[in-house]
Amino acid sequence: MFNSKENGFSLIELIVVLIITAILAQLGFIAFNRYARRTRAFAAKTALKNIQRECESNRDLEAPETFTLLPIKGYSIATRDTNSCYGQSSDGKVAAIADNQEEIPNYFYDFLNGVISCSFSNSSSGMFKSCTEESLKISNWDEYASETSKTQNIIPSSSKSSCENSWAGTSYTGRAAFAIDSNPNTKWTCNGPANIEFELSESQEIRSINVGFTGSVTNGNYVKIYVDDGLVAEGTQNAFDKTWLIQPTKGKKVRYETTTDPHLVSGDGTTQTTSWSEIGELSINGKVGSCTNKNNCWNNVNDK
Repeated sequence: MFNSKENGFSLIELIVVLIITAILAQLGFIAFNRYARRTRAFAAKTALKNIQRECESNRDLEAPETFTLLPIKGYSIATRDTNSCYGQSSDGKVAAIADNQEEIPNYFYDFLNGVISCSFSNSSSGMFKSCTEESLKISNWDEYASETSKTQNIIPSSSKSSCENSWAGTSYTGRAAFAIDSNPNTKWTCNGPANIEFELSESQEIRSINVGFTGSVTNGNYVKIYVDDGLVAEGTQNAFDKTWLIQPTKGKKVRYETTTDPHLVSGDGTTQTTSWSEIGELSINGKVGSCTNKNNCWNNVNDK
């Protein structure tokens, strides 16, 4: 007998095959797109590392502090005077700016601090997590302290305070200018809680505030520290050197405020309230001291 049935795919089977093929093609495109984006970002970061090496080599050789400007696919380089190591006038950083900032991150090189950083606004993509705002928050403070110690120490260009009282008529206490004169034997003092404001010559990244005094008028204070009016740290400052490590914050002004809150005076948790305020010297960034608000120094248990 004649059999009219023929071998082959049914319409449903063909549709299923087409759907699976389309899904696989889409997955392949997504994977390729992610690979291409990572490749462009890697090239940009590598280019900034090359710029870093060239700039630091020229500085060590006392040659002009410029770099060789080479094109980077998907990026443009931004700096002052075309190829200056000192970066843009606005923030002092050489920037690799992505053409499409929704797909790939921007990279930055800070010549003065020797740091390469990045930023990526599209955190929902799940890519470049190390460049998103949340991941840029510091969690390893020991490593951060080591990196900060390599940065340039900055003495503020000016200072002013809410009050200046010399102690017992001494000539080496009182004035706000004593806190930035690089002489630890002179000190700003005030009979009462007060604030003293320090200004940098230009806005820049602040990673730490170094404070020290010898205790001519007080054994410590409870303090609050602000960068451009934003609170960045608070806690106990005793009569010795302490480095206050903060999240990297761009700013121009640092305000140091003493309060009437009790401060720690011993490792057993004993507190005390003092009436006088004091600073011997204050500086920004540079070498991190042995006692910080983020290590096991006994006086930082209540620091924020």
